[in-house]
Amino acid sequence: MVLLILLVVGATIYFYSLKCLDASISSGARMLLLSCRFLFLGILLLLLTRPLIREVRSVPFTTTLYLALDDTRSMAQPINPADNVFNETKPTRWRKTLTNLSENGIIADWERAGFQIRYGLFSRLSDRTRSDESWSSQLAAHATPEFSFTDISAVIDSFSRQNRPEDSAYLLLFSDGCWNTGQNPIAAISSLFNATNTTVDPVSHRIYTFGIGASTNLFDVVLESATLPPIARAGESLTLQARIVLRGDSLSSPAVIQVRGGVKDGGETYFQERALSLNEQRKSEILSFEIPTQKPGDYVFTVEITPLEGELSKNNNRISKGVRVRKAQDPVLLLTGAPDWEWKFLKRVFEDYDGIDPQAYLIHENGLSHMTDRSWILRQSGQSTNGNRVDTPIFSSLEEIESQMDRWSAIVLHNFPFSSISTNFAGALRAFVENGKGMIFIPGPLNTALPPPNLRELLPSPLFQMFTPIRQQVFVQFNTEENSTIHAALKPFSAGDLPPLFPFYRSGAPLPGSQNLLAGFTASNEPVKLITQNRFGLGRIMTIFSPSFWKWNLLTGKDALSPFWLSVLFQSNPTLQLTPGQLYTDGFVYSTHEPVQVSYAAKESIRETTVSGMEITVTGPMRNETLWLEPAPSQLNLFEARFTPIDAGAYVVSTPIGDATAEFHVEQSTIEWNDLNQNVADLRAVAEAGGGEYANEPAWQNLAKNLPQARRTVEETQIRFLGEKWWIFISMLLFLTLEWFIRRQQGLP
Repeated sequence: MVLLILLVVGATIYFYSLKCLDASISSGARMLLLSCRFLFLGILLLLLTRPLIREVRSVPFTTTLYLALDDTRSMAQPINPADNVFNETKPTRWRKTLTNLSENGIIADWERAGFQIRYGLFSRLSDRTRSDESWSSQLAAHATPEFSFTDISAVIDSFSRQNRPEDSAYLLLFSDGCWNTGQNPIAAISSLFNATNTTVDPVSHRIYTFGIGASTNLFDVVLESATLPPIARAGESLTLQARIVLRGDSLSSPAVIQVRGGVKDGGETYFQERALSLNEQRKSEILSFEIPTQKPGDYVFTVEITPLEGELSKNNNRISKGVRVRKAQDPVLLLTGAPDWEWKFLKRVFEDYDGIDPQAYLIHENGLSHMTDRSWILRQSGQSTNGNRVDTPIFSSLEEIESQMDRWSAIVLHNFPFSSISTNFAGALRAFVENGKGMIFIPGPLNTALPPPNLRELLPSPLFQMFTPIRQQVFVQFNTEENSTIHAALKPFSAGDLPPLFPFYRSGAPLPGSQNLLAGFTASNEPVKLITQNRFGLGRIMTIFSPSFWKWNLLTGKDALSPFWLSVLFQSNPTLQLTPGQLYTDGFVYSTHEPVQVSYAAKESIRETTVSGMEITVTGPMRNETLWLEPAPSQLNLFEARFTPIDAGAYVVSTPIGDATAEFHVEQSTIEWNDLNQNVADLRAVAEAGGGEYANEPAWQNLAKNLPQARRTVEETQIRFLGEKWWIFISMLLFLTLEWFIRRQQGLP
């Protein structure tokens, strides 16, 4: 086809030159004009067919430096963390790195040497530089040392994916070498340089490591956590526990731990000091301090480690804990609308407990009648024990009680006549529970009908149900409600110990969020609720469906219900002497997959029920788990187990009856805070495996100057379009110019 076109074009040009040109010119000139036109049109037609040519060329390569900068949280520390002291600011590792690279001229020297500069951050490996901004301004604009994960192997992998085998490139790692996630960097380099399908050439691809941070002779004594019950009674002995951890090298001298305490106005009332030695074999220790409480009030106890010479940081040597010491007894108000034998037993239970100062009243049409026997006996004898207040006022009406409702820690309503109270008193009951107080409600014959409509909107919702009396005896059921706070207290009982409950009242449909703490069954095997719990506002309401519980409690001679009703009365103060033991962990901050030692120190009174082990619940950010504590072989009444968290977040461990709890936190990258030394071994190994060198911060300049510039030439074979060649254009221009020149010489237009 091309030849046919050339023939047609050539013939047309030839006949045109013979027939259409009238000028008298020589045959040679005419032939020369014909040749120029023919060659020009021929080349043009040839280019229209898109001809391709194969050519081999030599390409020079310049070495590219890929700077990978560690921007994790450890870079916020000084180069030497021992410089981090109170009221003194030292340049961080991050700022010192930028200073060395920019202000001290390392980047400029590399650019003058002909290196191409690229950079990336550990947190942003895919970033690229912009041609219209300087290197230092781009980096400082969006880099902050707060990333949580140090994955050196990911940096190496990113370097390998960005380069071809024929490239010449060096990876420069600026890091403290403390990696906490991903593959071991040594293994990553091995797979990069030794695999048969590798994308890099070990000769032209190297890895250099620039170490950041101090490398030797570092130690830090850290007061990691301290625990103290937030609320206590006057006269109790509190246990303050402090966890001390050694990070880095061993201590050359003992650390001195002090505990000081005083009321919030500054008066000091307690001081204790103890020395502790930690070493490579014993990196941590939990110290316990027994602190007596004398008078009610707000106290602050401070645990402090005396700073040692050369210690890494002095900011983690002090923790303060507050405790509110309450009076020895809590006042409790008992109200009934119809006293009976069950009421007498109920009142006696409260009066026999030393930690409670009960005040009981009978409600009738003329007001109130005071019915507290213990207060009368104490008043007649002129005695007071355990902080009993014999000067408690006697109230004659509900209106007087309403104005002083906050004086009581809890209220017990027995067979309470709601229909006879005012709307103001109903609102006061509601506010009492909403603001965090406890209430126990025991229905009776006066509660078989709903309260008047004007009171239903004011009373707490668990109180205004209609209760139906059951004419059958009710028995406790032990094989249900495993998560109940009262279940553990009932475990030691045998079926023969427990008389049936009678009378008994049934409520309507359970309220949303209601928890059944104890179940039972009637003589006809009908299931019933015995004790329920309802949260209301910040407080808690317990409903006991039979007043004979209190008679049963006395007849058996076993105080089975005290753990239950005490948890109601003091539900906002869970660390009073309700705790039969202490639950604690061996630390406060952990990494994921780091084992946590959980221990429970039981009191002698519960030894029989826990001698074979103890079950606790671990509540985490993603799931709840059950952990079984086994008896410790070295100590009586101590139970231990190890728990391995796999999710980051806050964890709470607690006993089944909720009498003791402990907390700890899990982080993904605790190493970013805790590791004090530069990981020289890994940084050096990475450099050697990558064909490069390692340098600590003082030797950066020397290593930077000695980076070899690996310029080289590589032959490349390419398929290109013929029209891209410069001589094609020159040829066409030459033929047109020659044709024009001949025409001018011959006098042709």
